[in-house]
Amino acid sequence: TSPKKAKKPSSPPSSKSLCGYLSKQGGRGIIKPWRTRWFVFDDSRCMLFYYRSPQDFVPLGHIDISIASLSFDLENVDKGQFEIKVEDRVFYLQADSKQAMMFWLNQLQAKRKASSRLRRLLDSGTTKDEQY
Repeated sequence: TSPKKAKKPSSPPSSKSLCGYLSKQGGRGIIKPWRTRWFVFDDSRCMLFYYRSPQDFVPLGHIDISIASLSFDLENVDKGQFEIKVEDRVFYLQADSKQAMMFWLNQLQAKRKASSRLRRLLDSGTTKDEQY
């Protein structure tokens, strides 16, 4: 079954931070209902946190994007559904549209790449200023 459409757009605002509504399929039990959640990407930790609403302070959970695999099934692409696989867990998410899904996937991949680059720089002990 498909999740109910979110009341607010799933694509993030045009600010620097990546956040917005996505539907997330429940991970436990026989029946796995879709629930709308507020997602916020934390650049400093390369983690995607999810909340019941933007007003919440305590997240319901998080996804470590630095070690995640991002994908989508061609059968569900028009529904905006995609997957984030982390170790032994798969998160099933759905954006409001195919375009919103592609935006989220592109942004998460770009942020993961930037985080990986920064980690390599920090591990090597080289700062940006020392490179020039």
